[in-house]
This record gives sequence, C-alpha cells and structure tokens, in this order.
Amino acid sequence: MEITTNFILVVSHEMRNPLSAIFQCSDEILEIIQKHLKQSRSPEIMATQFKLLEDAAQTIFLCAQHQSGIFNDILTVSKLDSQLLTIMPEKVRPTDVVQKALKMYEQEARRSDINASMVVQDTYADHITGFVMVDPNRLLQVIINLLTNAIKHTRSCRERSIVISLGASTSEPDGLASNQVAYMPQTPRKLNSPLTPAPEEDHFSAAFNDTCSGEEIFLHVTVQDTGCGLSESEMNLLFKRFSQPKTYGQYGSSGLGLFLSKELIELQSGRIGVSSMEDVGTSFSFYIKCRTAVEEPGFMTLIPTLVPSSPRIKGHRPRMSRTEAFDDKDLGFLRQPSPVRNLHVLVVEDNPLNQRLCAKQLRNQGCTVHTADHGLDALEFLSKTNIASSSPSALKLDIILLDIEMPVMDGLTCIRKIRTMEDEGFFKRRLPVIAVTANARNEQIEAALEAGVNDVVTKPFRFPELLVRMSALVSGRDLG
Repeated sequence: MEITTNFILVVSHEMRNPLSAIFQCSDEILEIIQKHLKQSRSPEIMATQFKLLEDAAQTIFLCAQHQSGIFNDILTVSKLDSQLLTIMPEKVRPTDVVQKALKMYEQEARRSDINASMVVQDTYADHITGFVMVDPNRLLQVIINLLTNAIKHTRSCRERSIVISLGASTSEPDGLASNQVAYMPQTPRKLNSPLTPAPEEDHFSAAFNDTCSGEEIFLHVTVQDTGCGLSESEMNLLFKRFSQPKTYGQYGSSGLGLFLSKELIELQSGRIGVSSMEDVGTSFSFYIKCRTAVEEPGFMTLIPTLVPSSPRIKGHRPRMSRTEAFDDKDLGFLRQPSPVRNLHVLVVEDNPLNQRLCAKQLRNQGCTVHTADHGLDALEFLSKTNIASSSPSALKLDIILLDIEMPVMDGLTCIRKIRTMEDEGFFKRRLPVIAVTANARNEQIEAALEAGVNDVVTKPFRFPELLVRMSALVSGRDLG
C-alpha cells in the first residue's frame, strides 16, 4: 500500500509539472499570433515572431514527450506488479533500434551541444550480419532511458559526448562487460511468476520457440557519457524503485527509469551494470539474449515510438487554483497594462526549463527577474537585497516565487528560515512569498501555508492566474 501511495505521488508530481509548462507555452504562442496579426507584416518581424513560436512549440513537444513517458512507465510498472509483463520478439536490426533512439533525441542533444553517436564493435559484425529476433519495444525503452539520463548529466559539462556501442557474443558474459563494468545481481523472482524461468526451459526460450529456431546470440549494449558521474554511495541507489541519487533528483527523474530498465533486461535473460567516476563520466552496459533470424523480412519492421521520462520540469488552496476556469478569452489579460510591471521578482526553481520559462514571461510583463536554483541560493541572494541591507547598492526585491521540491534545500525549509530571520530582525520587512508547486494534495498545500508562504498556486496553471495572485499579494488585496 505504501509503495502504491508513493508511486501515485511521484506520478502526480511528474504529470503536473510539464502540464503547467504546456499551458504557459500555449498561452505564449496564442499571444504572439494575436500580436502578429496587429503588426506590419515585414519579413524581419515575421522572422522574429515565428522564431519565438518555434521555441515555444519545441518546449510543448518536449513536455508532451515527458508525459508520454510517464504513462509508459505507469503501464510497465502495472504489468510488472501484475506479473503480466512479457516479451514480444520481432525481426529487427539492433542497429536500427539504436539509430531510432538517437534520432528521437537528436534535436535535444544538438541544442545542448552534445555529440551523440553509435559505434558498432567488431564482435557485433562477427555474430550479427542482419536481422535478429528481439523485442524492439523493450530494447528501445531501455536504450532511451539510458540515453536521456546521459543527456541530462552531460549537457552542463565541459566535454559533451555520448557513445552507444553495440557488440555481440555466442556465450553469456561471465560477469564483466568489455569495458570492465560489473553486472548487477539479478532481482529474485516470485515463485510461479511468468518471470521465473522453468527448470528446463527459461522464459526466453518459451517466448522464442514459436517464432524462430535460430542461433542464440547475446546482444551487448553500452551507453557511455562524459557527464558529471556518480559517487559510490550514489551508485548504490541505482535500479531501486523510487530511489535515486541526489544528482538524479537535481536533473529530473521519476525514480523509475533505471528500475524498469533492469527489469526489462532481466526479462530478456540479460543483466545490466554500471561504472562511474565523478567529473569523468558514466557507463551503463547490459546484454540480452536474442536469436538470429533464419529468414529476413522483405521490409523493415516498424518500431513503435516509445518515449521515456524526459528531464523533470518541476513543481493554494484549492479555492485559489483557477486553471480550469481560464480559457482563451483570459489571454486578453496579458495584452492589458501589466499589473506586475516594475516588480522585482525572485524565481526559486531547480528545473532549468521551468525557471527559464517563468523568468521569460515575467520579463515580458515588465518585471525585473532574478533566479535561484534552490533554497540555499535564495537565502544567499536575499542577503544582498534591500530587505537585509540599507546599502544604496542593495538589490530591490518585492516578491518570491518558490518551488517546493528542490535539491540542496527544499522550499519548505527555505520559507521557514526566511520567516525566522524576519522574526529575529535580520530582515527588515515581511516578504510576500507564493509557492508555485506540483504538490497539489490538500495536506501538502496546508503544509506549505503553515510553513509560512502567503499563497499557493498549483501546477498546472495558466500564466494570467499567477499574475493575478502576485498583484493581489503585493497590493494587499484578498482574492479568496
């Protein structure tokens, strides 16, 4: 029961965050279109406006991709817990599966200046000359889970490279991959489970006997990056359901991707391992059992598009959540003189996409915007503002937009420290704070209010809603 509850909480948070960005980007696209219709149709204006539309549309695509991944994870976990997860072998080229994964994330890698490539080892060419029998859906799901993790942890590093290597063998590896990665022990299976090999016929053989009689081949896959790496203690948390290293929480993760990857690999009579060094990079290696295809198909097998969880886009009372009440006519609000113009705002948000989007929209409304990645950054910034210092050089600050779920220091801890410092006289006045969060359960909202925030806006929300809440709070109006 506890596992189910935790899972629901994770999924709810993950779904609300990208939906909020989708709403806001949709508003931005509509606003730009309406502005464009009122302006001259010069080529320069059209090029600028449509570049903004392109950026907003790309954000919507990434968020929708994230949502699709969440639903895929839900379905996979549900089947796993019900002991209904099976493999469906088809005739495919493993190189095509890898190329499809790279193509899916080509733009994201390019935007982060990451060189992502595929390398075919000599061992692959020695044992696989064409098609093999493998489940393309499950193989693709594992590869893109590892690929998206690699992108997230590489995009901020000096060297940005990801290499997916393919190899093969006719015998099962003895515990170490070719790059000296140690394979993890297999997860114990329940008796009478479809995942439990029968005494004389394993699950792999049962799935393949009706489809092909080709030679058994072990397909080897390694995803190596030059990212931030993991410490030994962090690696101990990998592959556990709902557990993730701090760096994975920082970069955004549902806590399910690696767990599911390990389960899917073992379902295909394989194993996975990892090696990592901080500030150097990480390598994930796995192998699965497949069979050579006796007859090659006359056409390329289509691989259904599966998308994994993308980088997390982070997280009021119910009476103040007006997301569903806003419709297109409310966008007129954005074309009126801004009620928040000239406000100095601190946006505390750990997710880069969410932070950038919120800051951009506030600046479009005439606000001066500062950003912080977590609560500790926010407290350090506050020490430089006019609420802590009378210095003429002190930065102005009128209001804080505070996320709750953040690394290093979360939002609840941050607001408690702010209110304590106000009570003790370190800050000169009481600062208006709005929690902008994907934590939407009543008890979570009440916890934020009790911690000291003035208001709560839950994700997903429309941007006019946030402006209304900010204006009311700064002016002392009550919209309740």
